[in-house]
Amino acid sequence: MKIARSLSTLLFGALVVAGCGGGGGGSSTSGTTVSDAQGLYIGTSNNRNVTGIILDNGTYYIFYTYDQSSNYIAGVVHGTGTASNGTFTSTNAKDFSLEYKEVLSATVSANYVPMQSANGTITYPSLNETNSFALTYDSYYDLTPSLEKVAGTYEGTASSTLGQNYATVTIASSGAISGQDPYGCTYGGTVTPRTSGNLYNFTVTFSGTSCYFANQSMTGILYLDENDHLIAAAPNADKTEGILFEADK
Repeated sequence: MKIARSLSTLLFGALVVAGCGGGGGGSSTSGTTVSDAQGLYIGTSNNRNVTGIILDNGTYYIFYTYDQSSNYIAGVVHGTGTASNGTFTSTNAKDFSLEYKEVLSATVSANYVPMQSANGTITYPSLNETNSFALTYDSYYDLTPSLEKVAGTYEGTASSTLGQNYATVTIASSGAISGQDPYGCTYGGTVTPRTSGNLYNFTVTFSGTSCYFANQSMTGILYLDENDHLIAAAPNADKTEGILFEADK
């Protein structure tokens, strides 16, 4: 498992999570447009590998691995933020932590240079803890997503704070999703290319009594790297839970 293409990176995100070739919305740090900060950012945080994704509307996903175990995702921080004069801030972050097996509230603060870097901190009031991160913009974000590219069958893991299962998911050339785990939980949904950034909108619905989230739907983002490694993240509507999926074609 790998958290991102250059980090050697689960459906929770993803993640993490945006079009037609455009990277940042501007070349300077002035102004209040969130699109200035949008992009795919790769880096580290306290011995963890990190993939950060900021969408053009201010929604973000920060995928991170276990401490000193960079091949396995430990969770994703998700929320919405605002950008102004090179500063990105968010007060409504939720960390869907596979380590703590719970959803933790947090705040995010970062300084960014459009299409270059994003460096900042994630603060957890309940843990009295602040973690710093240093990320570099990845130009893979500037490519155009397509259903032809993302179509295929993927094998990996579906995880939440409630548990983790092996899963197989197929994305049709139409963008329709179908899949299942070994216990009879089936997945359906859709994948659609975003209009800004090399990412996809992602919706999944779960069916079957063995599902943790039976008859529930979740919406988030999906990212596919150049090695056909997929990560996706989708929280529920009130951000009290979510699903992470990580798989290879």
